[in-house]
Amino acid sequence: MRGSDGRWQGTSGVADVRTGRPVPQNGRFRIGSMTKTFTATAALQLVARGKLHLDRTVQSYVPGVLPAEYPPVTIRQLLDYTSGLPGIDIDHKDPAWFLAHRFDTWTPRRLLDLAFTGRPMEFAPGTAQHNGNISYLVLGVVMEKVTGRPYGDAIRTASSARCT
Repeated sequence: MRGSDGRWQGTSGVADVRTGRPVPQNGRFRIGSMTKTFTATAALQLVARGKLHLDRTVQSYVPGVLPAEYPPVTIRQLLDYTSGLPGIDIDHKDPAWFLAHRFDTWTPRRLLDLAFTGRPMEFAPGTAQHNGNISYLVLGVVMEKVTGRPYGDAIRTASSARCT
């Protein structure tokens, strides 16, 4: 943490409950749906800088990332879960499935293919709301395109920005 009162770095808890090994300060862990908060913050900072526009479409930023038969989807619709994009059809909430796949690497392209291949929209964009991961995955792809940098760089930039 950094702020007007200085800087602090620390950890809490244990990395291994059997051995009691502490969490390393440079440790990595999955944050699941918390990622959406960071993604939205970074996207809105790009909007504030004029690099991203809420009412422009995904298709205008990254042609071909959505299937050609899908209607236009705006950045705003990605952010507010009204995109209508179909979710990823994997049972990642089932403990047995998660255990079996815990070391798998899921690239954005693989996840987009799972979500979109042969699957229609859930609803017309802007007509309903459905909280899911796919809109934010697409938003990350758009952010990479507009910044020319990996998605994680936008998140790091957003998290280190000073608010005035």
